[in-house]
Amino acid sequence: MLNFDYFRQPADHYVPRTSTAAFRAAELEMLPIERYVFEATSVKSLTEEPFDVDGIEQQLSRENLDIETNLMLVRALTTLLKSGSQEIALFAAEGINLIEGRYNRRIEDLKSEPGHETNPDSARELARLYVELSQLYGRQSALRKFYLKEAYQWSSAIQGVGDSDVKSRQRTIRVLIQLGLLDQAAAELDRHGKGSSAEFLMLEAEIAYERKNMAGVLAVCRALAPTTDDLTEAQRLVVSYWLETDGT
Repeated sequence: MLNFDYFRQPADHYVPRTSTAAFRAAELEMLPIERYVFEATSVKSLTEEPFDVDGIEQQLSRENLDIETNLMLVRALTTLLKSGSQEIALFAAEGINLIEGRYNRRIEDLKSEPGHETNPDSARELARLYVELSQLYGRQSALRKFYLKEAYQWSSAIQGVGDSDVKSRQRTIRVLIQLGLLDQAAAELDRHGKGSSAEFLMLEAEIAYERKNMAGVLAVCRALAPTTDDLTEAQRLVVSYWLETDGT
């Protein structure tokens, strides 16, 4: 069993800069194996410049990364594309292709399943994958718009076979917002649960914000203020920000 008490001790020992250096130090018994595990699983290499290429490579070696890690990877790799080193720039390009390829393979695997068009679970997963894939690109990217349209198609397909999954309906509305189809998003919101939960209220606030209706955003935040204990951390931060900005 791993023992991470090592990290509670005073830092008067060798501190490796990369997971590779930590592995070598562990092999030589200069450091415990826990240090290598920490370095190998840390996302520090994705958030601090200059980026640690070894650390990024370690992250890329893992399958089934969550969207937050994939986004950090793509941001770091996009920066490394501009590196003066051809080797590092090539590594960055291949890393981005690897991430995109993983999404596309999972999508193709799902589409190859018999009856996927009418299977709510398959359609829901396809919509989720297309949304995540779209997030890897900038707001003005044609690919981002293409993948969002694909996500909407599969979200619509779910509802077409009687799906009542609240998260799927919320995803559909959010996709419409990201596509700039605000009237359609508002109509979906009215039809499926406007004001019925904190999640739907936050979508109402998003639509108001995109319409530059700041009074509408504040109205939603005021409605949510008495229920902050029931909100997620992200929702609490949004409500707190807008109410502080308004001075209430």
